[in-house]
Amino acid sequence: MTAARPAKPPRIGDSPMVRRALIGFVLVFGAVLVLAPLVVIFAQAFRLGVPVFLANIAHPDTRHAIWLTVLTALIAVPVNTAFGVAAAWAITKFDFWGKRALTIVIEIPFSISPIVAGVAYLFVYGLQGLFG
Repeated sequence: MTAARPAKPPRIGDSPMVRRALIGFVLVFGAVLVLAPLVVIFAQAFRLGVPVFLANIAHPDTRHAIWLTVLTALIAVPVNTAFGVAAAWAITKFDFWGKRALTIVIEIPFSISPIVAGVAYLFVYGLQGLFG
């Protein structure tokens, strides 16, 4: 005969109402974080009216910047995807010399603040930097 376990007391947040409230809060907060910058961008873009916006979009410098962004994305996304899949496969399936170093190189961008990385880029590539 098995001994009956005592019932666990309910934890805070176990009720469906609390779960729904938390999920709703996260969804609203996430939507605000995504939508607020977009609203500001579109408000600034159309502040002087649609004709000014279209004239600015049609400007050769703007079209060149957009094309350069698209070209960079078309090159960077497949390269990063191929490297990411190959590195993940190698790290999980094989033991090799340098595996730890490869893992560190991949994880460094997640552990360094973007501000610190930006300052480092300024020190290296800025006007007064190493390659400026």
